Amino acid sequence: MENIKLSDKSVKQALRDLSLKGGPVFIGQPDLRKIVPYSRDQVVTRDFVRRPVFFLCAEKRPDGIDNQQHREMISFMPIMDTLVSEALEARGCIKFYDPSQDFLLAREDDRFAFYGERGRGICQSLLKHVPVIPMDLTEYQPQPR
Repeated sequence: MENIKLSDKSVKQALRDLSLKGGPVFIGQPDLRKIVPYSRDQVVTRDFVRRPVFFLCAEKRPDGIDNQQHREMISFMPIMDTLVSEALEARGCIKFYDPSQDFLLAREDDRFAFYGERGRGICQSLLKHVPVIPMDLTEYQPQPR
């Protein structure tokens, strides 16, 4: 397939190729406030998540940094390289574990990665209900590059 830029011309050509009538219409800044959902119902996505899910349970956020900084800090930790490699190899996905909701998302054969006592406790609690595969990253040793 060619790399074709998305433009009025390419959209018109694609519609013609599909024997569809119509054309491109620009939707811009003035239109955005008019684009709203029909309902405020929550979309249930748990059946459409790429499996296995590699849940990562973060430890308590250190004082002095906000949630965004904490998430970024974890994303750049060497243990995240291990998690990303494992998820790629398994063709799964990674999700920061939310104890208030994700117990409903967890399925058999999902992974539960942790690197501290808080995560270990949450994993043990989850295992009473869902047979996830624990990944204890506390013994993680980065491989030389």
